[in-house]
Amino acid sequence: MIPVGALQLGLLVAIAICCVALWNQMFLFRSAGQQIVNYEPRRVVPWGPLDVVALAVGTVLIVNLCTLPLRHLEQQSHETQKSAESAAEDQPDESPDANDKTASEIVATEEAQIVDAAKENRGDDDAKPANAASADTEPADAIAVASDEKPAAADTFGLLMLASIGTMLSLAAGIAWLRFRGATFNDMGLIAWELRPDFLRGLAGFLVASLPVYLIQIIAVQFIPAAHPVSEIFQSRPSPLTLLVTAVTAVVVAPLTEEFFFRVVLQGWLERLFAEREVEVPAEQISVSSAWPHEGIQSRIESTSQEHAHPTGTNDATRPRSEISAPQDAERPLTGHPSSTSIPSMVPVYLSSFIFAIMHLDYGPSALALFFFALVLGYLYRQTHRLWPSVVAHASLNAISTFMLLTTTV
Repeated sequence: MIPVGALQLGLLVAIAICCVALWNQMFLFRSAGQQIVNYEPRRVVPWGPLDVVALAVGTVLIVNLCTLPLRHLEQQSHETQKSAESAAEDQPDESPDANDKTASEIVATEEAQIVDAAKENRGDDDAKPANAASADTEPADAIAVASDEKPAAADTFGLLMLASIGTMLSLAAGIAWLRFRGATFNDMGLIAWELRPDFLRGLAGFLVASLPVYLIQIIAVQFIPAAHPVSEIFQSRPSPLTLLVTAVTAVVVAPLTEEFFFRVVLQGWLERLFAEREVEVPAEQISVSSAWPHEGIQSRIESTSQEHAHPTGTNDATRPRSEISAPQDAERPLTGHPSSTSIPSMVPVYLSSFIFAIMHLDYGPSALALFFFALVLGYLYRQTHRLWPSVVAHASLNAISTFMLLTTTV
């Protein structure tokens, strides 16, 4: 059987090799004046700042409602424990008055010191029963501490499960709200006609970001204490069920919900906000071959250009899929359309990445590395305007990180 340490080292070496190879390929494409990932234009999103705030507040409320029963039970348990401690402290003192007690304590202390000194001189073994008594008391204290830790671990694990359910419910509620506001599945990036290329783009995005992210993490932990909720939960309650729940939360729930809210909702609105500040680029850069998978992109861009060149006599066979799936959005202008030879600003990517890192401050030094990783996720969404590339990249990083944490913990 392969040792865990050797497996971890081999995995990191393979990731580093792929990362270096992809960085070299990106450098060659940029040197040739080509884009790393082809830009795909889409109509500006129909939601605004109030929708972003409403979804953020709604997510917090849904998660809190889901975890409310367990938090209420935990609060009741703490209150019961405090009341028991208060009752014990308020019991009447049956000892003599304070002055007599103080005097007796002084005399007892002096006598004990004299007896101890005598025992040390004679090498007396009468102190053994006291030591034995203390030794008998320590295991009981340890058992009491362990019994206190078990409920805490169970509470943390339960909160993780309920919070995961709450975040998935908030995702469904967010999609329903945006649909109610007039957004299409194309606006939300929930289109599946290029799943294979999007999967490869996401995997390539993870590999490109992996080595810089890990290097930033290694440097950051030298100055900031490391902290990771998944590792703490698994250490407090190591079991197959904990492993399953933490893996599903890290690899499925977190990537789906975070990419939807940070990339689709937040970055999508920021792109709309900065749409009038688009950066002009050569038109050929929008349609050239890219370093990463791009099947179908060229044909859709060409069909879009042909439609604007020949507006009459067009049909659904030559129209872009985005317009077929969202005819009601015809009044909304296109951002970064080939006819305008422009690509949206990178400012939305920077802002959404910064907020993403701020929301992960409880991960300790990982927040610094996650800012750089979020830049890659934001770039993938900016170029494709689809959810799946960033979800795959995010899930890949979480899967590798969870594997490293859990195998190190075990």
